[in-house]
Amino acid sequence: MRKNEGFMKNISKQYIALFVLAFSLVAGVALPTFASDNNIGFAFTIQSYQEESTTGWRYRQTKSTANPWKVGVYTSTEGNGSYYSAHLYGSQNGALASPTKNAYTGPAYPYVYSGAYSNASQQNVRMAVFNPTWTPSVFYITGAWDEETW
Repeated sequence: MRKNEGFMKNISKQYIALFVLAFSLVAGVALPTFASDNNIGFAFTIQSYQEESTTGWRYRQTKSTANPWKVGVYTSTEGNGSYYSAHLYGSQNGALASPTKNAYTGPAYPYVYSGAYSNASQQNVRMAVFNPTWTPSVFYITGAWDEETW
């Protein structure tokens, strides 16, 4: 093998490695990731006098305020047909990030869907749930939510 042939093979391998690295970086940044409709379970003790219980933070990657979030309450120690209020908070400023919606308990009631405010776009959000009735009673609920559904 001549000296130039070995040199050319090394340069070709370097260019190929550089191309693969560059493509990987561009693909990782340029290719979009898509939101999906998930059911993220929760279990809360709903405190008295409208005190909120909150989930952990989840990243809401959409820019669209029309992309709804959802909540469903499966069970409650208060019984089927009882309802609870829920909304999102944004991490950007800790402010309310969606309208408040009422979710009813039990298998007869579907998920409740709602749009979000602009401070929920491409931000971490968390859901807060509370009993809308001013009462000293405490209840335990289970359900699921998702910060974006399409």
